Formats: sequence, structure tokens, C-alpha cells
Amino acid sequence: QDSSGAHFGKLFGRCMAETRPEIEALLIRQFEPLMHRIDTALMRTMPNLPRAEIFWRMKFTFGALHHWLLTMDRFVPPWGQGVSVEDQTKKLITFAAAGFRAP
Repeated sequence: QDSSGAHFGKLFGRCMAETRPEIEALLIRQFEPLMHRIDTALMRTMPNLPRAEIFWRMKFTFGALHHWLLTMDRFVPPWGQGVSVEDQTKKLITFAAAGFRAP
């Protein structure tokens, strides 16, 4: 119920880390249509990248997202503290976009 979405992020990160088959099946059911839309959009916007390469870049992006969701408010050194969730989200998007634009 928090306005920043931090509680949802932690729950989602925890679900992604869960190894129980029923949780994995639930996540697949919930997110497969979205994944298909993302895959289709990325293939359309990056026609020079093979589908397999798009898959791996998506997988690594989701890995970064997963790590961030689990640790967004933990393991932050003093010089990295005080960054809002919105600004952290922008930083993650910038990082992911660079990965997709890489040769």
C-alpha cells in the first residue's frame, strides 16, 4: 500500500526468486502475454538483432530488475543513499537501454 511501490517490488522480487513449481507456474501465466508483447516490440524495433540475442538481453535486464527489486533499499553505500525509487527506476532504465543498444 505504499506510494513508492517498494512493498510490491519486494514481493515481486521474492516471487521471482521462489523455486516452488506452483509459484513459477503462476508467474508464467501472469507474465507470458506481457513477455510476448515485449519480445514482439523489441524484434520490431531492433530488426538487426537476432531473436536469440534479444532474449539474452531481456534475460540479463530482468536479472538486473530482479536484483534491484530485492535490494533497492539495502546494500547502498553512503554515497549512493538518498536516491528516490523513481530516480532508481530511471537509472535502471538507462542501464537496460544501453544494454539493448550495445553492438
